[in-house]
Amino acid sequence: MIKALSLLGLIFWATALSADPLKVLFVGNSYLRYNGGVPALAEAMANTETARLEAFSDFIDNSALYQHELTESLSEDLFDLIVLQGHSTEMTTAEKRTRFTQALNAVVELISTLQPTAEIALYMTPSYTQQHPRFDPEMFAKVARGYREEAERIGAWVIPVGLAFELAYLERPSIALHMSDGSHPTHLGTYVAAATVNAAIFGPNNLSTEQITRNPIDPDDAAFLRAIAQQAVALERGCPLENMGIAMKETYLTAKGPMGDPIC
Repeated sequence: MIKALSLLGLIFWATALSADPLKVLFVGNSYLRYNGGVPALAEAMANTETARLEAFSDFIDNSALYQHELTESLSEDLFDLIVLQGHSTEMTTAEKRTRFTQALNAVVELISTLQPTAEIALYMTPSYTQQHPRFDPEMFAKVARGYREEAERIGAWVIPVGLAFELAYLERPSIALHMSDGSHPTHLGTYVAAATVNAAIFGPNNLSTEQITRNPIDPDDAAFLRAIAQQAVALERGCPLENMGIAMKETYLTAKGPMGDPIC
């Protein structure tokens, strides 16, 4: 089992990132690959004085976690963080959840051997929209609960991308984060996913706006989605709702939030 770093260690690590980029391996499927990829956009977003990220990836389209053979990828470099994303339906049935748990146990054991100093984060996937033939109004609750329970079990933490999608739709129901298939992300969906990754790792006020010129996203949408990402991370860490409006109150903007530490 990967043990969580101490609070002091987390703060030291986050501070040190201004000198050396955080090396992050992303393991997942097309949810991470579409639109140029969440890892590449997260790397661009982290191009600031206080937060730098070097992204690596291991993608298999339409894959579940058990389908990844990670020995080669885990031997590529010495990683600080490994982000694991399962199939969108891995938490929706008892059978699939059991298979995910078994696969996660095997991956954790492999990481403990090949990357003993790495942290692990689980990437909470978005739920389907009504355009998907397997739409389930309870899907988000199942996915969120599953990833939270699995993260607690192995001593990891959650990157709440699925929660960010839900919050964005609540605030702006007309926003298009999913493609017409009701599953895969649009450019906006990839953008908020990458922003959530970085908000979870580096905390608020560490998202570069440079990447706006590289993606077909309106600056107002980008600012909204960055705020949503920070709100999702804050809520996932247990911050009180009254402090987490989209306007992002000053008390929150000045807070710190490295690697799994509460930011409120």
